[in-house]
Amino acid sequence: MRQSFSLAALALTWVGLSWAQTPDGKATSQIDLGREAVRGRPPMNPAAWSQGAYENAWKTWGLKEKPINYAAAFRERYGLHEAP
Repeated sequence: MRQSFSLAALALTWVGLSWAQTPDGKATSQIDLGREAVRGRPPMNPAAWSQGAYENAWKTWGLKEKPINYAAAFRERYGLHEAP
């Protein structure tokens, strides 16, 4: 009797640990949550600035017009690397 109770408790614990709830309240497995996290859903490292701030940053550099290769100039100025 005691052994069957332990096995049942272990099984219930495993089921409880292998399922979780997403922010919208839907139950999903830990495997599914991990798969989505690897794909960037939800974003693990969201942008530190808005798209508008990125597009207008050159105006603070003292230039008269936006550089032709703006993405490269932005990365060079702020010490960033190109995304893989």
